[in-house]
Amino acid sequence: MVMLAATLSSSPDDSKCVGATIIAREREQAPDEFLQQPFNRWIAFWRMGWEVALQLVPGEDVAVDLALYLTEDVVFHDSAFHFLLTRGGAYQILVCTPTTNPEDPMVLEINWALRRFMPPGERISGQNAPVRARYLVVSRGELLMVVRFTTGANQPTSMFKVFRETKRPKMPDGGDFPVAVYPWEWSEMDTLDGRVLFVGYGCSRSYQADEDKYPGFKPGIYFLDDGVFCEALMVGDANTRPYPCRDNGMWSESEGRIQRCFPPPNSSDYSPPVWLFP
Repeated sequence: MVMLAATLSSSPDDSKCVGATIIAREREQAPDEFLQQPFNRWIAFWRMGWEVALQLVPGEDVAVDLALYLTEDVVFHDSAFHFLLTRGGAYQILVCTPTTNPEDPMVLEINWALRRFMPPGERISGQNAPVRARYLVVSRGELLMVVRFTTGANQPTSMFKVFRETKRPKMPDGGDFPVAVYPWEWSEMDTLDGRVLFVGYGCSRSYQADEDKYPGFKPGIYFLDDGVFCEALMVGDANTRPYPCRDNGMWSESEGRIQRCFPPPNSSDYSPPVWLFP
């Protein structure tokens, strides 16, 4: 089993702390065959001290088949875990709200709901700019989706776009995407408005550019080389596997270009760099 992304609801010292993760593991029906498709992922939850996590299995009241979606990122926001589900031009959010009993560490209930978004179309999946990754970021009380583009397969990051989760205005239903069925949409932001974003699966953060607190930081997006996220399981020779570590840097909003911030080694026996937050 490999944990692809994980986050916590609060400090692990909190008796109500719940963890959520996106995992990949062996096929149950074919023990000798490992997962090769990125769509085969699972969502799981646990409380501090648990030896076994609880796998999420949506009930009939949630019309979503997780096997048909790529579960790409998770963030804790507004007392709930938000999972980004993607499939072609569909970008949905699965909201999972944990309920715990501080006096009983074995109790954990998960209530879930699916937020259906109007497909954003070519604003995200343009033919000339393949999508490398998508991240969820909580910023100023809002949920943002940061989309990372490249110029082609196996090419470095070329640009970013940022979208805000918004409710669609009330209007008469019609067309292919009626509001009653798709009440949410991703609204593209034309500016970061002073934000400094650090993106990474399960750990993205948003800060305000402030010369007094963070001298030298300009509005932009800092990113690391996490391209192995969508690959098959790391098994067998995982300890000696060469990892790509070139695609690290910062996308500057004012200049509209990528600045490489770290040395670009060809490969490494260690996993790519990660963000460490206090």
